[in-house]
Amino acid sequence: MKEHSSVTIRFNGFTILLLAVLSACIFGCGKSNRDKMDEAVEQGRQAAILFNQQEYVKSLAAISRSISLNSELKRDSALGESYLLLALCHRKVGQYDSSLSAFNTSLQYFHLVGDQRLERRGRIALADLYYELGRFRDAYSLASDAAGEAKVFSDAANLTHALLLVAKTSRKLQDYPRDAAALEELSHTEGREISNPDLMKLKFRSAVAARDPERTRDAFERWKSAVGGSGDSSGLAETYAAWGSYQLSLNHPDSALKAYSESLSMIGGIASRGLQTQVLTALGTIAYRSGRYDNAKLYFQEAQSLARQTNDIVGEQLIGLIMVACDWKNGRTSQSGAPELVKRCSDVSATCRQCGLRMGDMFAQFVKGSIQYRGGDTAGARVSFTEALRLDDQNISPDVDQYPVFTVIDAFLATERSSWSDPLLQLYAAQSNTGELFKLTEQDNLRDIQDLFSRSALKTDDLKIDHASVQLHLERNALKLLEQDIYEELSSGKGRNLERINLLNKLYPERLQEISVAAKALDGTNLQWLLFPRTIALETVRDTMPPNSALMEFVPLPNELRIIVVTKDSSYVRSVSITRDRLLGLVDEYQRLIGDPRLNTKTLNFNEASVLERIQELSSVLYNILIEPAMPYVGGAGKVYIVPPQSFGWFPFHTLRSGGGAVVTKFAVNYLPSAAALFFQSRKEKPVSDVIGLGHAGKTGWDVEYELKDIRSFFDKTKMLFDTAATIEHLKYLPCDILHVDAEFDLDLSVPENSAVVLSDGATPYGLRPVQFGSLLTVPYPPVLVFSNISPVPGALSRYAPMLFLAGGSHTVIATMWQGERKAKKYFGEVFYTNVMSNVSASTAYQQAMVAMATNSEYSRPHRWGLYYQFGR
Repeated sequence: MKEHSSVTIRFNGFTILLLAVLSACIFGCGKSNRDKMDEAVEQGRQAAILFNQQEYVKSLAAISRSISLNSELKRDSALGESYLLLALCHRKVGQYDSSLSAFNTSLQYFHLVGDQRLERRGRIALADLYYELGRFRDAYSLASDAAGEAKVFSDAANLTHALLLVAKTSRKLQDYPRDAAALEELSHTEGREISNPDLMKLKFRSAVAARDPERTRDAFERWKSAVGGSGDSSGLAETYAAWGSYQLSLNHPDSALKAYSESLSMIGGIASRGLQTQVLTALGTIAYRSGRYDNAKLYFQEAQSLARQTNDIVGEQLIGLIMVACDWKNGRTSQSGAPELVKRCSDVSATCRQCGLRMGDMFAQFVKGSIQYRGGDTAGARVSFTEALRLDDQNISPDVDQYPVFTVIDAFLATERSSWSDPLLQLYAAQSNTGELFKLTEQDNLRDIQDLFSRSALKTDDLKIDHASVQLHLERNALKLLEQDIYEELSSGKGRNLERINLLNKLYPERLQEISVAAKALDGTNLQWLLFPRTIALETVRDTMPPNSALMEFVPLPNELRIIVVTKDSSYVRSVSITRDRLLGLVDEYQRLIGDPRLNTKTLNFNEASVLERIQELSSVLYNILIEPAMPYVGGAGKVYIVPPQSFGWFPFHTLRSGGGAVVTKFAVNYLPSAAALFFQSRKEKPVSDVIGLGHAGKTGWDVEYELKDIRSFFDKTKMLFDTAATIEHLKYLPCDILHVDAEFDLDLSVPENSAVVLSDGATPYGLRPVQFGSLLTVPYPPVLVFSNISPVPGALSRYAPMLFLAGGSHTVIATMWQGERKAKKYFGEVFYTNVMSNVSASTAYQQAMVAMATNSEYSRPHRWGLYYQFGR
């Protein structure tokens, strides 16, 4: 069920006639010029015909000749149309940079001749390409401007396309009110070019994205009513299929099964085969997840047959692989029959590789490796899993809303309780191969960090680095769109354009190379580890570690936990028998309880004593799981670096407690988002002479002045920036040794561009200006950054923001994970800044403050002091 296109430009008979009419507007030409003009018109006409026939290469040749002739004749109107067609041709063959350039050139010509309607159409087409390239803010800006103009000039066609784009981009940016408002405006637009059922479908998707159950139910009923009134059974089947998908997203498989079954009973006709394939695949997936592999295979067989009839390569190959998994999971294939299943996987892999279905190739390698491993072929499994991971490094996961068949991969991984790297991690653990286990664990860490930062437009105070960062961002988006174009063409059925598939596949290695070239400009910088990291060898980390230190990495596997301990001289691996689900359940419960704001607010009907007792119990249990096995190796270290796995979130290791006291009283704990942070260039700590406190309450109502002014009781020279002075610009010109920020920081993992620190707009006392995550590097960070996050949502500063601040040059980052208690925060500041005043390093002063609080009866409860984390070397 693909979303209604925001803009569809076809060069039909009217457009061809327009090109001819434009030629008649040229007067005073000599005979030779008239011949050129006739040829230009003819080439333009042929280019438009060839474009509609999907003969893109021939169309490019014709339109290029037309542009050359029209340039000689200075026919600006014709050039605008020609460049617009040129842009669309480049777009279809994967030449996105050339397409963007041609779009902008066409807009210049339309503006020059004053054709506002065509200029709007061109801007909408450009906005659509921006959207496809992941440049959602640029797309929104162009589309909203075009919508405003189209409304003024009663241009219903362009208004329809523009508003659809505004809605789509708003949804991608998670601005759901704006998404709903655009669709509502569209519903009141006279002469709109979208049917009422299609509009109701978009409103349903908008409500689903906004996670609004009441609005979703209402939108579903309205959509169903709109379709039912027309007697369209296939359309009604689509509504139930969408409802089934929604129920699955809520983890309601029974309700989903009912909706999909209702949908299947209504589907009929050749035109509905795509929807029928989707529904049968969904039903098979539900059965597969519940362990009913016989039933699942029946659904999948019928779905694959339909995919084959419609010549849908993507569906046919992926469904074929999940059918292999059904046979394997059924247990009917003996060990001697495993080679036949392996061969089927190899055949699918070869087909996928030949046609460019890289995600299918990766899935085939993974299923093959799983079968080999269970059959005892460890060597073969290792080769297959390694190849799957190699492809994973290159591939970008598809949007399952656009290609629902890819849900079969999620079903397989969920049933195996596995990630792409789990099998290799288990192999290395079983072989006691500490080096490979460490390298792959760090590879997962860095891939997660890279995934977030590659979706953020990073800005620094270095134009060269900024350019490299932007270029890398654009190249990644271009690769993602190229992959999407290939999937779209492969699943397009009998109308598949083989020439286009070949052209796009030839571009794939070039796109990968362009990403590598763009990344070279970041070599030797800290940002390299955020945007294009190398693999990390265990020996390199050991060489970098200071004396009397240790590093701990945690590898939660499906049925055990492996703890890697690295010291300057050696490395060790300990095993703890606990399932990953059980461990993550304990971790989640502990951090949820310790960060509960009600522990600091005297909330009525809140059983504080019970919560504190459970925190103490969990603290001891988790200490025995996570810390005690490593104590023989880390107990004598002065400093222990902890690299938490991404699945642990903001878990406070330093608060765990045994009979001998909290972890933080046994050794200094420094968190690292990745061991790569040990390689960062940073500003070394020195005796502190200048401290700056910057505070802004944002939308929280927190008394930032109360909190920050306490610093002056211990460090009287502290400069304070409040109200309109609390801007990021002020920090660019005020060097210091410690920057202490009290502000609201929100992290949005889905749309990193929405992540921001809320500061002042610099103009009005209550004006707000969110400083986007990617812009935080424009400040030259001092050696020490203390960030007290006053957001009521805990955990925003756990991983990505500290990595960014460390990459910005800070040696030590001290951050809070929840709001905390005012009195306890004051005591932390007293111990910390008093020690800093006596020329103690910030790292040592932090450790002294932690020990003082953890051993002081008034503040010893971990929710009062555990919110302070130290990141860095």
